[in-house]
Amino acid sequence: MELQKIREFRNTRSSYCVKNGIYLEELNIGYAKVTKTVTEDDLNPLLYAHGGVYFAVADTACGSAVISHGRMVVTISGSYNYFRSAKAGDTLICEAHEVKHGKTVCVSECTIKDQDGTLLGNGSFTFYQLDQEVPDIKA
Repeated sequence: MELQKIREFRNTRSSYCVKNGIYLEELNIGYAKVTKTVTEDDLNPLLYAHGGVYFAVADTACGSAVISHGRMVVTISGSYNYFRSAKAGDTLICEAHEVKHGKTVCVSECTIKDQDGTLLGNGSFTFYQLDQEVPDIKA
């Protein structure tokens, strides 16, 4: 399946990502770039982005890097390290690279930076690759 169609699938068929403004900007084989602008609804009581926001962006980017090969995946495990915090209005930019693409188990790593290039954190995610191909969505 062509990469643009996989990108389109990810940006329209993930209700969670659509609702939360998580967007797959770039996709190449084994690589994905995801962005999200932090909103007031994303803030914790200290007025910084909630940890779940970073984790969701990282999981989405890492999963997108893996499905670039055209098969669906589910997350087996994930780990994220928090270095710095973002505020409302900041843009999270997550770049993920595939580390291992196996027959069933795949691993990706990522970094999240803000719009100024400040490193906010990094993560590693493991996925189980399904036999199911990424569906071809019709316009």
